[in-house]
Amino acid sequence: MGALKRFWSRHLALWWLIPLIVVACILFASYTALANRRYERINGVAGELLPGHAIGQSFVSRYPNLSGVELRIGTYRQGGGPANATLVLHLRASPAPGPDLAVATLHRGISLDENPWYLFSFPPIPDSQDKPYYIEVESPDAEPARALTLFWWRHVAQGDPYAYGAAYQDGQPQEADLTFGLRYSPSPLDAWAQAARAASSNFPPFVHTTLFVLIIAGALWAMIYLPRILRDPKRRYRWLGRWSLPVALVVALVNGLIYVLLIPPWQGPDEQGHFAYAVLLEKQDLDDGLVQTRIAEGVGDHALLATINASMDRHDFSRRVAGHAAPGARIDVGNALYWQVRQPALYYWLCAAALRLARAAGIEADPYTQPENALRVMRIVSLALSLGVTALAWLAGTLLSHKGKDPWLSLLLPLTVTLLPMHAFVASVANNDILAELAVSALFVALVALLRWPAGMRGGSLAALAVVITLAGMATKSTAIAASLPLLVFGETAWLAMLAHRAAKKSPRRGVQVAAPGAVVLLIFALAAGSVLAAFEPQAEAAGWQTSYYPIQYAPRSAEAASRDGSFVIELAGAGQEKQASQLLLPPVYHPALEVSFSGWARLAADDGAPSTEAKASIAALEGSRKAGPAEVTLDPSGGWTLITGTARISESAEQVGLEIGAEAAGGNVQFDALTLEAEGVSRPWNDPAFPLKLVNPSAEQGTVGLRPGIARLLPFEARQMADVVANPQPFNKGALWGSYAGGEYRSFWGNFGWVSVPLPEPLYLVLGLLAITSMLGLAWLGVSNFGRWDWREWLAVIALGAFVTAVAIGFARQMTLLVTEGVAAYPQGRYLFVLIVPFAWLLLSGAHGIWSLATRHSPLNTGHRPLATGHWGIWLWLNALLLFAGFCLAALVLPYYYG
Repeated sequence: MGALKRFWSRHLALWWLIPLIVVACILFASYTALANRRYERINGVAGELLPGHAIGQSFVSRYPNLSGVELRIGTYRQGGGPANATLVLHLRASPAPGPDLAVATLHRGISLDENPWYLFSFPPIPDSQDKPYYIEVESPDAEPARALTLFWWRHVAQGDPYAYGAAYQDGQPQEADLTFGLRYSPSPLDAWAQAARAASSNFPPFVHTTLFVLIIAGALWAMIYLPRILRDPKRRYRWLGRWSLPVALVVALVNGLIYVLLIPPWQGPDEQGHFAYAVLLEKQDLDDGLVQTRIAEGVGDHALLATINASMDRHDFSRRVAGHAAPGARIDVGNALYWQVRQPALYYWLCAAALRLARAAGIEADPYTQPENALRVMRIVSLALSLGVTALAWLAGTLLSHKGKDPWLSLLLPLTVTLLPMHAFVASVANNDILAELAVSALFVALVALLRWPAGMRGGSLAALAVVITLAGMATKSTAIAASLPLLVFGETAWLAMLAHRAAKKSPRRGVQVAAPGAVVLLIFALAAGSVLAAFEPQAEAAGWQTSYYPIQYAPRSAEAASRDGSFVIELAGAGQEKQASQLLLPPVYHPALEVSFSGWARLAADDGAPSTEAKASIAALEGSRKAGPAEVTLDPSGGWTLITGTARISESAEQVGLEIGAEAAGGNVQFDALTLEAEGVSRPWNDPAFPLKLVNPSAEQGTVGLRPGIARLLPFEARQMADVVANPQPFNKGALWGSYAGGEYRSFWGNFGWVSVPLPEPLYLVLGLLAITSMLGLAWLGVSNFGRWDWREWLAVIALGAFVTAVAIGFARQMTLLVTEGVAAYPQGRYLFVLIVPFAWLLLSGAHGIWSLATRHSPLNTGHRPLATGHWGIWLWLNALLLFAGFCLAALVLPYYYG
């Protein structure tokens, strides 16, 4: 005890130097982000900049001390090298002729990367705030074919990414904006004051002042009292047992309120759809059946649609969504407003009830006249549910504490869940993700308790409770089902194995004691694997060729001795047969302009030897709903094979692209075989590993694989669709597609705010990936070092990891199904995995603890058998790392993006 006290007395200054450094880093990053703002939209270039010509941009300076302008320069070459021409930037008060306020030059011969950003710096202009300016760029020594250019966004569908100016070419205003950035040298107080003024429209000054005072008070309390608590072990354990939950809830409340108020309206993913569902429920007296019926009949709420469209326009929705096709254009949500009506109604009932309670309490929250206030009420519902997740994380940490002697987990686990920035963002916007998260977190806590106390009546009751929670979670969101089912199956399998182990302990034979739990696990998983394999059987249809995408139905095929290639053909247009079949080639993802050549063979197969004289066959490329380059032939009545060829032009980044075969016959079947496809006139280099533009099963030699009818009847519709897409070949590379899914989900799990518009800096993704890998190595080291002495916590870690991996795989399969059936080329988002945020945070903490223990085992700071000092230093560093990450995302990413 004396050694620990001496350690504290010697290192107290260092202890508090860490949070001071953290705060300084957050403030510096925030100031830097506010003082540098880019407008990065690009869809073309302004053309070669030659002598006698000029390109300009008008803008309004947001801060004092304007000190530079960044421009995205087009080099017309691949790779870096010296600049082929000089660029001279003139800063003036307006596009009209006048004196230069500053001049900056990019000299010929300076080294440039390919299409770089370049900063034109000049002495700061002290009184620049809120004043209009104009930049004009010329190139006095450029030569044709060796000139530079500037990137810009030429307005599409009246889109205008920068509302406070426009691009100019040779002194004439254009329907465009340059791709540019502004650099300032304001004082930190000026920068933060300007951001605070901008945020005040959504974040009332009284509220953010109150929250700021609470944060400062909490920091001062921690600085004065926390060292005293840490110095005394008995006091430390007593304080954690009494105050860890209140502290975690207060931190969650303050952090959540900041996000609720700081994020502009409608910047949560699909918020307008979630909002509309709750409003429709309230309007129909919480009768979900009536809402579903009216939407299915096409009876929308035009007044609500107009209100939401107007509110989204007021809050610059299209400019704030990075992927919007026409930034600045007016919003028309259309029927997409009712997309969330397909979701379970429970979350929306809660929001509808909250809207009524808010108005009864005198809060102006009419969704038709004050939609922003009504939206904030729904966000408060999400925040309240997130406090429930925080409480469950605290309960899980308490149950997982090592024999009650290590209560730090009861504080670290809920704070880790609460302070992960992307999780805080998702938990503070209108979205039913948080209700699903609450359900799965409750299931995890039930499984923790079950594995801790597996025997007797308590064990049986907890096992039954886990089943009940899983069934209840199905009323929240499909992501809850994807996470809770594997969690339940793995958890209760482990529970049965533990019971088998307890029973085997009564046997005098050591082999029985060791083998019994493993035998139970192997038996259960063998039954499960056998059931999955037995659920599928070969089908008669032609794989890849759909006659219907939703639900999926395949074109019939038959064995044909006279086939053109192989042994099978596709048959259409006979009695009871489909007349068209199609195949997806490219979903609505980027691709260059294409010239596609296709061909195939068709013939008439008559019924009962009675040929028809009226039979046609056709092939066409599909660009959205448009048939491109259709080719049609009249078939030989005698049944001979006829060649069909055609060519189609597909525009750049078109809608979904497919290939369709069609048939018309008064009698008999039309058979297709030996189809081909080739892309010839590709407008630019393109080699997408996920979408290689190939034709699946061109000769119908591969049949489909499908669920047995008895099994299919037991499964929900979405599960049947997913099984169909996963089991059968697709025109895309599944491995490459899942790899791209993994990249997108990983990035948005750690941080990509708004409508995936505000990503983290790339180096931070690398750091977080290294943290996760290091933590997994720590878990592996703990598992290996304790092998043969595992208790229920180690098995719980295996269960959590298995559930996490399974949930990821189910999510990828679900997204791939939407790609095939509905042409939705969206990526799985990290928020879908937040249903497992509590077990994920516990695994992260456990792995970090393993690495820290390994690193400090022989440290001179250790006292006795437990690394008391180093353990507390590890906890302190973890908390400060959380603070740094959370503060950086709020102050240096979210605040500058929306209010900079």
